[in-house]
Amino acid sequence: MQFSEFMGSIVAKLPVYLFSLFTIIALVIGWQQRNEYWVTPEHGIGYALGIIGGVMMLLMLLYPLRKNLKILSGVFQVKDWFRAHMILGILGPLLILFHCNFHLGSINSNVALFSMLLVVLSGLIGRYVYRQIHHGLYGSKLTFEELLGNYNAEKKLWNRLPVFSESITAELKALELQATQTNPSLLLQWRNIRAVSRSSKKILKHASRMIRLKKKKASSSEWLELSNLKIRLQQEVVILKKISQLSFFNQLFSLWHLLHLPIFLMLVITAILHVIVVHMY
Repeated sequence: MQFSEFMGSIVAKLPVYLFSLFTIIALVIGWQQRNEYWVTPEHGIGYALGIIGGVMMLLMLLYPLRKNLKILSGVFQVKDWFRAHMILGILGPLLILFHCNFHLGSINSNVALFSMLLVVLSGLIGRYVYRQIHHGLYGSKLTFEELLGNYNAEKKLWNRLPVFSESITAELKALELQATQTNPSLLLQWRNIRAVSRSSKKILKHASRMIRLKKKKASSSEWLELSNLKIRLQQEVVILKKISQLSFFNQLFSLWHLLHLPIFLMLVITAILHVIVVHMY
């Protein structure tokens, strides 16, 4: 990656970095000041934070509605709703934590609080898994055919044999077969992912040692070519590792979908009960 491309990616992600920094700072300050009782859940700004945070959590439902209701299909793009969904999923719980002043309360409020934290944890897990099967958070979904095509295209760009021994070439071929094999169960897929990871490290270590020895006798132009070959080999290995992980994370994401919605509905129910109990008593 060239320096200009690197800086471009940094600038593009700057809002995400700043938002993450703001969230972390807010959490640290809130935790450190939790015993000062600047706000209380029952009155004033603490009460308002609870209302605003709760509304934000409810607004998160707009994202699944946007994907499933035709009437909303023309209102902004799905990625914009997804971005709003994630922002609300962070700001809402953050305001709720300030609402309760980072303290536990009554049984019903504790149930609502831990339900919210469970939803946040589930969301973070889902975000990680989602990134493994898509081009970033807002890109299209990865496919086996696409990854395999990228791998084959990468192989055609250079000839390994003049640099690497036949043993490394054979190891790469074995790694390719290992990465592209299909397994029906998540456990077997996970074992295969670990095996591909170990084989990848072994091949890269072996190849790096061989390139390092050849660099000692290489001219300046050959030295640069050897460095480029090492980068290309690393890119190949990364693609193979993604291929080995794709089916596993696809199945994991499907399971996550089945669990995340019930957890969120549990949060909605416990939050409503919390509001009812607070205002009744």
